[in-house]
Parts: sequence; structure tokens; C-alpha cells
Amino acid sequence: MESSNANDNHILGLTLGAYMVFGLYQIISSILQKSILLLTYQLINFLSLIYFFRTLFLFFFCFTISIVLSVYILLWLWNNCNISFKCFFMKERKK
Repeated sequence: MESSNANDNHILGLTLGAYMVFGLYQIISSILQKSILLLTYQLINFLSLIYFFRTLFLFFFCFTISIVLSVYILLWLWNNCNISFKCFFMKERKK
């Protein structure tokens, strides 16, 4: 009788231990899964923010470069008297 009781206690202990390990595994995997999902969500937000600022930077960079090049070309043309307005005004003054 005592042997059967010890055997039952041993089986009960193993079963409870298995349930505890399985429950702990589920809790840890749930936490990890949620944290991985949260981390992925934050990473996607961060990357979209980087993409937004990169696009904004490229837009303003290209805009600035185009303005600088336009001004440079206009000044070069003005100094070489290839713009008709300057030549026209200079001719008008000389007369």
C-alpha cells in the first residue's frame, strides 16, 4: 500500500512538474512572441521614419542643387553677355 502511494505521488509530481514546465514555456513564448511582434512593429515604424526623412532630405537636396545650378548658369550667362536682356540694356545705354 505504501509503495503504491509513493508511486502515485511520484507520478503526480512528474505530472505537476510537466504542467509547470509547459506553462512556463507558454508564458515565456507568449512574452517573447509579443516582444518580437512589438520589436518588429517598432522597427517598421523606425524604418518608415528613416524612409520619410530620407525622401525629404533627397527632395530638398535636389531642390537646392537645382536652384544653385540655375543661379550659377544664369550668372555665367550674364557675365558672358549671352542673355539678351543684358545685351539689350547695354546697347540701349551705349546709344
